[in-house]
Amino acid sequence: MLLGWDPTLAVGVAILLTVGIGLVFGAVASRSFGIYFLMLTLTYSVIAYLFVSQVTQVGGFSPIAGVDEYTPGFVGDVVNDRQRLYYVALGVAVVVYGLIRYLVRTPFGISLQGIRDEPTRMASLGYNVALHRTLAFGIGALVAAVGGVLFAWWSGQLSPSNIGLQATIELLVIAVIGGLGRIEGAWLGAFAFIVINNEVTNRIPSDGLPVIGGTFNTIIGVVFLAIVIASPDGLIGIWDRLWNLARVREPKQPAAEANAAG
Repeated sequence: MLLGWDPTLAVGVAILLTVGIGLVFGAVASRSFGIYFLMLTLTYSVIAYLFVSQVTQVGGFSPIAGVDEYTPGFVGDVVNDRQRLYYVALGVAVVVYGLIRYLVRTPFGISLQGIRDEPTRMASLGYNVALHRTLAFGIGALVAAVGGVLFAWWSGQLSPSNIGLQATIELLVIAVIGGLGRIEGAWLGAFAFIVINNEVTNRIPSDGLPVIGGTFNTIIGVVFLAIVIASPDGLIGIWDRLWNLARVREPKQPAAEANAAG
């Protein structure tokens, strides 16, 4: 926008630049394990926040407004036609979900799951753990870049707080609430997070709940603890258990009737 580039070109460059940064960060963090790996990923968000908030050429503390006025032609006018942006975001989400579902079934995706669960054993089998983790960072950066473009069009402005530590913590909460073991957990966690946010904003008084007080952070913290205690696999884990329980309770067809039906 500030450079006067064509919006389509700017979106492409932004996505490629984000993927490149993700690959660099992934290469740095790929050889760490456990809590050190987690702390490095949190450190990246702090570095990004401090960079964009202090370097005025790329933003500064004042947000960049009017981003939604510079959109590619195929997206249309998202300022006056919010419904179009909704369907664009929905279509992108479906495509991303399909691509991820396909990826996890490929040999590369299966190896990523093995590295996630047992990196030492995968390394002993001859897999390049560092390279796979770096590529995983790049794929994650690609998805994040597309989501960031959609978010910028929706909010209409960019602020350092959009990539600050608070936003990173919210992503972690969404992932844990939804469930880390299944792809669908990310969508389910995001849906639950937004519903809770809307209900707190629209229904709960500004001084908080009658007994526990607090506002959104208190309530989402209570919900977070309740879900973690009840189901370490998140909401998707609760769904799986209920589904398996319903299947167990289904009346089984007698063998004689099954043979007659066959």
